[in-house]
Amino acid sequence: MNEKQDSNRNKQNTAKIETAKEQPEKDLAAAKAKATAEKTGPAAEDTANPGANGGEHSGPAAEKPATTTAGRAATTAPEQPVTAAGGAAADENRVNAAADLLQGPILPTLLKLSYPILIAMFFVTVFNIVDTFYVSRLGDDAITAMGFTFPIYMFLIAIGAGVTIGISSAVARALGAGDKEFAAETGKQGVALALAIGLFIALIGIPIAPKVLTFMGAEGDIFQMSYDYVSVIIFAGIAKYLLHVFDGTLRGEGHTGASMRMLLVASISNIILDPFFIFGIWFFPRLEVKGAAIATAISWVIGCLYALDYYRRGKGIFNLDFSRFTLGWQHLQEIVTVGVPASMNQGFLSLSLLFFNYILMRLPLGNTLVAAFSIGFRTEAIMILPLVGLSAGTVIMAGQNFGAGKLQRVEEIFLQGRKFLFQIMILMGIVIIALSPYLIKIFSTDPAVVKYGSQYFQFTALTYCFLGAGLLANATFQGMGCGYPPFINILIRLLFFQVAGAFFFTLCLQLGPRGAWGAVALANVGFGTISSLWVRSYLNRKLKTAGTNAAPEAEVSELQTL
Repeated sequence: MNEKQDSNRNKQNTAKIETAKEQPEKDLAAAKAKATAEKTGPAAEDTANPGANGGEHSGPAAEKPATTTAGRAATTAPEQPVTAAGGAAADENRVNAAADLLQGPILPTLLKLSYPILIAMFFVTVFNIVDTFYVSRLGDDAITAMGFTFPIYMFLIAIGAGVTIGISSAVARALGAGDKEFAAETGKQGVALALAIGLFIALIGIPIAPKVLTFMGAEGDIFQMSYDYVSVIIFAGIAKYLLHVFDGTLRGEGHTGASMRMLLVASISNIILDPFFIFGIWFFPRLEVKGAAIATAISWVIGCLYALDYYRRGKGIFNLDFSRFTLGWQHLQEIVTVGVPASMNQGFLSLSLLFFNYILMRLPLGNTLVAAFSIGFRTEAIMILPLVGLSAGTVIMAGQNFGAGKLQRVEEIFLQGRKFLFQIMILMGIVIIALSPYLIKIFSTDPAVVKYGSQYFQFTALTYCFLGAGLLANATFQGMGCGYPPFINILIRLLFFQVAGAFFFTLCLQLGPRGAWGAVALANVGFGTISSLWVRSYLNRKLKTAGTNAAPEAEVSELQTL
């Protein structure tokens, strides 16, 4: 969000607060009527006057015309249609869940949001390991072919991650501002975006993929297996991006449990289908590497069907009626403002790994060091899942509170989350250092690989707390709709500290592998420090710009709690 937009939103917030001050009795009566309506259903809701509700707005809702945003209470949960059985109870549960995000205890609420995401990510990681295991049964050529597909697959994943983060941020901010319609429409626009991205990548990617694989050195049977896998994955990209849209929408609503179940259904389906399509079990044809891709594509479709059934039963804001759908550029802008930089972050990660491996290969025992780093990096990806899960929860919680104008609470979300991560990650770092030789031996018994892999953890494990602080700061920015500060933070971490640092320490100062591992540790510390200072400075500046934003918020708290 640029400064001009934020300034306009702050002015709108102040105007709404002043209205609440001038007509407290009228606002309280309207808020009570609305609260009664939410508990008793549509009949009672007809007696309420929604236009009289006072509240604070910030985020996407504030940018919409006044006729669509005026008079919504900032912290009320989005209303849902009452279903035939238990609809009113479900509505009340959603009201309570939204109230927790905006008013409940910060750390317990954040952990409640985050743990389903953590579980889902763990199972996705397990699926990747199982998928690789099945393919490895086909021989070394099959594993090599999968290696050639990895950069292309990571590119597709980077785009999908941006879609998820962009939509979850936009939906969370809209719901925090009390604008359910904008949030629901954002989900629909996300579907259109997923279809467009999927078609574009299919039209461009399938003809280009052979050239990319040839450029990387794939040839003969390995080339054919690589292309078989990539062509299926690219063609099924629409289902993949729709899955990311539904994931982002569910997360933005705070329904991380439903998001977890959707991803679990997809991952478990993939694990079950893999052997049938790869090895030709039962009546299935033996498709080998291509079969692994087909199983993955089908699992994406199954995950999408789960999400569609969830929304069909009226359990979320998403409306499946597209009869009057038109493209909404404002909604798309809200998504891409955060999503595009997030996708680019993923791309920079792959690029930095390429450069880092290049530097390691310039050292004696280069192949051994690359193997040690690869094992360390993959093991590390599992160890830092708590950081990633808590960051995803922070996007949601910070987004809804920013949308509600609760800037002080946004800062507290970051501070309490960071304190919690420091406590658990320092302990985890100590455990990882103690167990590092055994962790490396799971993947390699080569004494040199074990030595340098353990050395890598000795340098980096105690800096995971700083890495977590940086990820939380970036997630807070993303929740507030600011996509480019995280992009710059990641750029500084990966290319300046890690890659440039490794080059300087290893090749200029001749520090060898210790210089490379030290650069990674320095990157984590620098990333966490700079990101934390930046997000706190940004929030303090916003609070000063808002003037007495925190005080009027307390004055109308009675309205917001109803």
